[in-house]
Amino acid sequence: MPLALFFTQAAPSVHAGDGPIRSWSDGEKAGIWVGSLGLSIGAQLVPAKQSDPARYRGYRANALDRWWRSRTHGTEGYQSNFLDNAWGSLAAPVGGALLMAAIDIDRREFSRDLPFFIAGAMATGALTDLAKRVVDRPRPYCQAGGVLPPGHLPTDGRHTESFFSGHSSQAFFAASFVNNRLRRHMRQEWRREEYRSWRWTAPFLTYGWATVVGWSRMHADKHYFTDVCAGALVGYALGELFYRLCYEPAQTAAPGNGTTAELFKLKWVF
Repeated sequence: MPLALFFTQAAPSVHAGDGPIRSWSDGEKAGIWVGSLGLSIGAQLVPAKQSDPARYRGYRANALDRWWRSRTHGTEGYQSNFLDNAWGSLAAPVGGALLMAAIDIDRREFSRDLPFFIAGAMATGALTDLAKRVVDRPRPYCQAGGVLPPGHLPTDGRHTESFFSGHSSQAFFAASFVNNRLRRHMRQEWRREEYRSWRWTAPFLTYGWATVVGWSRMHADKHYFTDVCAGALVGYALGELFYRLCYEPAQTAAPGNGTTAELFKLKWVF
């Protein structure tokens, strides 16, 4: 299995401004990955509920969701865009993985980051699927007067899998993880002055893209505003969690000789 090779790569040294690499045994690393895979498989085994047309057409969203829907989905009740498909939720994780590979072409850190990144993406997808099937919230286009997407039947279970947005959770997971990884790379490779001049670039690109993904789900009339916000929060939290499984926070990096000056430098994160 190719992924097994990623767990055995030697870790490069890091600057004092970056947190140290967490020390995990190969078995522990594999356990994290297998655990996420198991959670992902388990979520797929939870049966989706059959849609009840009478129920979802009578659903009434809250005022906040109605306000956002009236201003994002247009006048036709259903509008598609380039992310509005089953593969759209993979765009951010795949793009994030390619970006991390590009900034570390020698594959030293990328080979260590990738298993945690994949594990986090699987866990994000699993929690999203579980929430969709437990909450069973009708999608916006199911409201009275809405138009079903082409090829969808009224009894299709996907019509009641609105909360929360899987596209948004995956996009913000990737944004959170990749933003941290880009900032680490910039602190290692750039001078401090250069980094401070460009420090907003990474969050602007990563979270900017994730925001576009979230907006696209409302524009396609597939999710409410609260669906997108919940997905964003879950994705962000899991991105931070799985990144910290790979790296210690910068503030806890061990100083060389314990001087006050070095301790002050360790607090410089952003």
